[in-house]
Amino acid sequence: MRMGTKQKDSPSWIRRGLGVVSISSQMLCGSNYHPLPPPKIGGGRGIQRCVAIFVFLLCLIVPYLYAQVSYDRLLRAAAEPQNWLTYSGGYASQRYSSLGQVTPANVKNLEQRWVFQAESLEKFETTPLVVDGTMYLTQAPSDAVALDAKTGRVFWIYRYYPSMDARPC
Repeated sequence: MRMGTKQKDSPSWIRRGLGVVSISSQMLCGSNYHPLPPPKIGGGRGIQRCVAIFVFLLCLIVPYLYAQVSYDRLLRAAAEPQNWLTYSGGYASQRYSSLGQVTPANVKNLEQRWVFQAESLEKFETTPLVVDGTMYLTQAPSDAVALDAKTGRVFWIYRYYPSMDARPC
């Protein structure tokens, strides 16, 4: 069957051919037929709601994109001594920071600014990562925590619950 030819056994408004459905020009131009009723917007509230949902989703996505650390950044971790991007600080695994604020002469003047109280009573060890002022660390049993490196304020805690069938080491 060729497109554009009418079949006698099908309705005038639909033609099927090669899996494609087409609508006749009578439906599009000359009749009052509407396959779906027009959306009820409700005086602009529907549009406002859609915009609000879009803005909300955008606010969720932007921090996620911002939090990504590129491979190039990891390769050049030594150029960002204020950040601790990997387990050992960088791919060189030196565990050394080139920051010069703390020296043997002023180390005695250091003061504690804040304490992070873990929610677990289990013994655990963690190496925090610092990316652009946000410190990421883990706490027992399987939580990831993001907090402000300057104030210690917790941004979020992700709690991972492994399957009951999982057998940890």
